Amino acid sequence: MRKDPFPVDTLISEEDICNLSRERKFISKEIQLGHKVLVFGKRNTGKTSLVKNVIAAQWQKKEKKAIVFYVDLYGVKNITQVTARVANAYSWALKRNQPLKGIGSTIVDVLKSFRPVMKIEADGTPTLSLDLDAKRPEHSLYELFSKFNNLYEKDVSILIVIDEFQEIHGIDECEGIFRDTLQNLNPNIPVIIMGSKKHLLSLMFTEPKAAFFSWGQHVEFSVIDYKEYYEYLKDRFNEVKLSLSYEDSIVIQDLMLRNPEAINRICSWIFSNPPSNKRIDSTYIHFALGELVEGRRSAMEEYLKQFTPAEDRVMAIFAKEGGVIKQPMKKDFLKAADVSVSGMKGIVIKLENDAVLYKEKEGYVFADALLKQHLVKFR
Repeated sequence: MRKDPFPVDTLISEEDICNLSRERKFISKEIQLGHKVLVFGKRNTGKTSLVKNVIAAQWQKKEKKAIVFYVDLYGVKNITQVTARVANAYSWALKRNQPLKGIGSTIVDVLKSFRPVMKIEADGTPTLSLDLDAKRPEHSLYELFSKFNNLYEKDVSILIVIDEFQEIHGIDECEGIFRDTLQNLNPNIPVIIMGSKKHLLSLMFTEPKAAFFSWGQHVEFSVIDYKEYYEYLKDRFNEVKLSLSYEDSIVIQDLMLRNPEAINRICSWIFSNPPSNKRIDSTYIHFALGELVEGRRSAMEEYLKQFTPAEDRVMAIFAKEGGVIKQPMKKDFLKAADVSVSGMKGIVIKLENDAVLYKEKEGYVFADALLKQHLVKFR
């Protein structure tokens, strides 16, 4: 039997990405022109997989001497942590590309202003990181980005990818520093900024007084067409002689809030536990979802411990109302949740900032389909 055709908990390969051809074509064209691009969309919609595993990889193959610099800023709390992430990502990018001919001396030039630190990982593997100026982390950040220009002047092509960029919002001076450093890059160096919290990115990129107002070309990862996803699911289930109708594929997609990672998760369960009659119908889909939710119960309850009882109640009511709430400040909703108007406003803001909820045209919606189903079943 072939490997599970529905990968989860990992970046996925080009062959496992469903569609995203429009996004791929747009981003690829922009970086070939040396442009700056903002990529945004909900978590687990394939942004990082497409950019890292497909677009960046193919861009690098086309260039004679090229380095892809990728840094993930998820969870950073201050500028020291930001600079440490950038420095270690920079070190990793150079280490991966050391075999490139003609840039050995350039790497030495780049590294000489930083103190290399050798660390031994838990498995005994040695890793190299770059020591920072702890007293002036913003200086180290400027210094690191200036090195990209040095490399470019040595005829090394550079692609910069910064993931979960919205995490720097609210960190003192951080947005201004990044705006300044990116503006001072050679204009031919393409930059891709990615993020998953639309409301924070909006504050950073669309407000007239924002540091990144009018920055770059924007592309949003939206939901994949029902029929396109059906073809993707049908072909993969056909490999193991499991049948799935278009109507039942819609059941899967809607239950999983049309989120690729969530869809893959339930399909992976079905792939590993196929129905005896080889037909994936609505009844079996709901059975599979129940088993999946039950199997993740302990982990989900552990996750929910970070929320207050009031926040837990609000999430549970959201879930049982179908997962879409147009007006959370309505009297009946406030009464059911037993919170005040100000309390509800604070809860909604926190749930948005934690990427539990997203604000869409139809109202506030859950980001995580399995969290929604857990709350429906166990609250």
